[in-house]
Amino acid sequence: MRNLKRTMAVNRRVRGASIALASAAMVLALASCGGGHDDGNPPPAPPPVSNEPPPSASQSVAGLIAYLTTLVATMLDTVEPLDLTNFTPQVSDTTEPDPSV
Repeated sequence: MRNLKRTMAVNRRVRGASIALASAAMVLALASCGGGHDDGNPPPAPPPVSNEPPPSASQSVAGLIAYLTTLVATMLDTVEPLDLTNFTPQVSDTTEPDPSV
């Protein structure tokens, strides 16, 4: 009977030490994660200065596509919505659609 109590006490200590070791390993693993790394991608484009499209966006279809590509690449949620009151995009009836879009 005494051996059984001793074995149970040792098992409790081993279980407690295992839990403590697993917890320490998890904390160490989480602490080593994070931080950033440079994956070689260029930094995102700077945010637009105003909330109006540039004149180049309304001069040609290619200018509009270039502006929209830049706008989507910045993905800013903290700026005011675009002011499109004076914006009239160009429409071409003679050119074919760009297959890359």
